[in-house]
Amino acid sequence: MSQLVNRPARMSIALFLFAAIMPGVDLAVASTIDGQPKILLHVRPITVKNPCQGASLARCQDAVTGGMINVPYHVFVLAALGDSILHAGEGGATLEFTQPNPVWPSPGGGTIITWDAVNNCQTGEVAVAGYFYMTAYDPATMRIIPRPVDQISKVASCGSFETILSYYNDLGCAYFAQGGIQGCNPCIWPCFVDPVEPTTWSRIKANVTGGR
Repeated sequence: MSQLVNRPARMSIALFLFAAIMPGVDLAVASTIDGQPKILLHVRPITVKNPCQGASLARCQDAVTGGMINVPYHVFVLAALGDSILHAGEGGATLEFTQPNPVWPSPGGGTIITWDAVNNCQTGEVAVAGYFYMTAYDPATMRIIPRPVDQISKVASCGSFETILSYYNDLGCAYFAQGGIQGCNPCIWPCFVDPVEPTTWSRIKANVTGGR
């Protein structure tokens, strides 16, 4: 288990995830909505000294995606492998190293997470990539996004079998607000996001005030 970074909740997380071959995985445990791999977040209150004790899930559908403001949490990054990878006889593994590009966790940065396929394989559907120790002091969203340098999110096996992930269908988010509103778990349903049109302050003023 590795701590990825300690930052506020106003962030997006850009990742590649490389899974590891693990023959003999039970296909019955796969539980993503469409059988495709997913990257999701799991929000856990800080109740034990060892955060890894709260990281593992038997089913990715059970991930908690919401939290309160002004409360510290461990937020785990999970890779759910789904049927498409499990049918190839592949599973997850423990984190070995990250490869940042650009500098992680700077704004606009992303990272590649690679597991050791030989020495530290995890069995089961859900692989744990690491965790954030964080507190949201205002309503905020923590979201998985494609890696900014190439706008790609993927899960790849050690045998070089790659699955490109959809921003809208396969990447999750967590919400933090008073009342603990849930975010989105892509193992259960697609995580649609509101489209954002690139613009400038001059264009905004022109549309709202006629340019004045």
